[in-house]
Amino acid sequence: YAHRRVLVQPASVVGGEMRDYQLASLDWLVERHERGLSAILGAEMGLGKTLQTIAFLAHLKFAQRLEGPSLVVCPLSVLASWMVECRRFCPALRVVKLHSADVDERERLRKSLKESGWQSVGRQLAGA
Repeated sequence: YAHRRVLVQPASVVGGEMRDYQLASLDWLVERHERGLSAILGAEMGLGKTLQTIAFLAHLKFAQRLEGPSLVVCPLSVLASWMVECRRFCPALRVVKLHSADVDERERLRKSLKESGWQSVGRQLAGA
């Protein structure tokens, strides 16, 4: 196994410069992904986990050319911030907020995503 090191900020990540420790985390996330292993970033607030995650998703999409959606699950209290940060740091990523208590709105979102070429859209959980 030969890991292709990620030592520089992805070209699609704009709006700020990643710090050395953020690039190290990005490289670690990529290495885990290449080995088929899961990973979780855990650190104090304010260290840029959101940016590192956005950079990782950008790397998968644009450097590794992986097609299809990725899913970010976060508390409702930070959902708007995630949307803003994604647009700020990687406007080339297509970001869609999937949140609604309205059954008809959820169905509209599913149809919209399927019509735009997404292969798989999450199913409603029982009781949701």
